[in-house]
Amino acid sequence: MLGDASVVPALTTALDDKDSMVREAAANALGHLGGDAASAALEKRKAVETDVFVKSTIDAAVETSKKRPYEARADGKKWQENLVGPTGAKRVEWAWLVKTGSPLFNDYFCDPVDLAAATTFSFPVQRYKEDLFAGYPRNSFGAGGNHAGEDHAWFREGCSYYAIADGVVRMVQGAGGDWGFLVLVEIHLADGRYVCAVYGHSAFDVLVKPGDHVVCGQRLATQGLSCAVENGGYGSHLHFGLGDGPFRRPSKIAAGDVVDFDADGKRVKGPVLRLVYAKEGKGSRGWPLTAAICKAPDGSEHEVVFPEEELQKELTWFQAYIKDCRGWVNPQTWLPALVETKAPPPPK
Repeated sequence: MLGDASVVPALTTALDDKDSMVREAAANALGHLGGDAASAALEKRKAVETDVFVKSTIDAAVETSKKRPYEARADGKKWQENLVGPTGAKRVEWAWLVKTGSPLFNDYFCDPVDLAAATTFSFPVQRYKEDLFAGYPRNSFGAGGNHAGEDHAWFREGCSYYAIADGVVRMVQGAGGDWGFLVLVEIHLADGRYVCAVYGHSAFDVLVKPGDHVVCGQRLATQGLSCAVENGGYGSHLHFGLGDGPFRRPSKIAAGDVVDFDADGKRVKGPVLRLVYAKEGKGSRGWPLTAAICKAPDGSEHEVVFPEEELQKELTWFQAYIKDCRGWVNPQTWLPALVETKAPPPPK
């Protein structure tokens, strides 16, 4: 990933490896290096590749070998890793030795979009169901009672992250925080619910920007290097979370809560079934208000619209560690159900 054109022949050979993860890593590295030889090797492999994950990576690598979408920002902000060590044996400087301050950038997209319900789902990485390293269980959601996601794909530096469904990119965070580079994709489900797929500890080469529409299986970024600022300073892995609700949602409400609301002129109490964008009403910046679909005692459903809040207050749900994982769902329960049956379990 940090080499030069001299490694292209070896990477070209690796493109034909029987292991799909080797092919994926080789394609990512060739995309980073660029140049005629790298592009030719990628095009040749693209014509015969059959693995859907690797093919998505090759498609993205073909484009990145010709241009650098992750380096071009209107505000000039980007992240460059610090390389240290002797010539021929340089490595990325460890994160705890680098003074980074606040994230380099943190971009949002909160405008209303006509987001069709997702019909096809996939996993965020290859071999999603493998265990964690050193015998740890792969399902780390709720570990210690508040880990709002799962950590997996350990030490797969440079592997690809993929969109789990069609959706819209709502946020891209730059390096500097504990999550490093991060991508959030909002997805609309067929039953009216929204879910936010969060990809933490990415590398600098994020290929999407807020407002982009992505399709299921599309490559979004690669996994950050171990101990580097780009991934927040951890051993290389993916923190993958599923936020239950839209990107913007009331700060103190989660699906399953019991609330008071007006139903046909009467004050009643009932559970929140799902969080959505309000059908009518916009805030001061033109963004749609948020609402909860609540169930009345007679079984009818009612939209309860919430007043406008500051964006940062609304985003208090968006943390890696939340008590009781409130407002998050277990990817190990939801995602296989979405991939295999297209029907996620109901919220608790």
